[in-house]
Amino acid sequence: MIATKFGMPLAEGKPCATPEYVRTACDASLQRLGTDRIDLYYQHIADPTVPIQETLGALDELVKAGKVLEIACSNFATALIDDATKAAAGAGTARFVAVENELSLLRRESTSAHASTLAAPPARGAELIAAAERNNMGVLPYFPLASGMLTGKYRRGVEPPAGTRLGSPPEERRAQMFKAHRDWVLSDKNFDIVEALEAFATECGHTLLELAMSWLACLPKVATVIAGATSAAQVKANASAAGWVLTDADMAEVNRITLW
Repeated sequence: MIATKFGMPLAEGKPCATPEYVRTACDASLQRLGTDRIDLYYQHIADPTVPIQETLGALDELVKAGKVLEIACSNFATALIDDATKAAAGAGTARFVAVENELSLLRRESTSAHASTLAAPPARGAELIAAAERNNMGVLPYFPLASGMLTGKYRRGVEPPAGTRLGSPPEERRAQMFKAHRDWVLSDKNFDIVEALEAFATECGHTLLELAMSWLACLPKVATVIAGATSAAQVKANASAAGWVLTDADMAEVNRITLW
């Protein structure tokens, strides 16, 4: 399955969801990927300057042309998810079948990593799941491990190891954003939550990683979990970590720990 996105602004003031841009971006992705079809094509962020009907119309053309199998959205607010479904039904076009938003045990109701580029905060947590159920969409959470915080690799008062996501500063132009993100991830509040989650997972005979991935996999409408990896070992660990079927009591305890 090949999934890719369009729509993140590449230059200041450049439209990211006009029909012309959608067509051009799709053709460029097909060429770079060396394929003749994208299985799942995402609109990366909402574009408030372009009516959603116009974007959906262009995406529908791509589906009918066989260049795209299904379409999806990412970082969308609940209201826009509803609007997009209604617009597609009204015009008879292809509809978004999935939504990819940030969601983890540490990012349940907080602001998005892309907050500075978004017209409205994306749906998350209970609102996101409810919107997916309402619109019959799959949910694909990204950043499920909160930059590694939910693997247990970071410890309070200890500098992040070199080579980890938080131990390797990016180029200078993104340094300020990186620092803000790192400060949030490594906050005392998050360490309090992570330490409590790790104790709960251990008591149940599981690891913190298994809890983080399995909790997401047990949520309604979650189709799969998108996790980054920098080694084959991490790929295998992530893939095998979602086998814990949490009971209602387990979910209630997780809610008690993580919902402040």
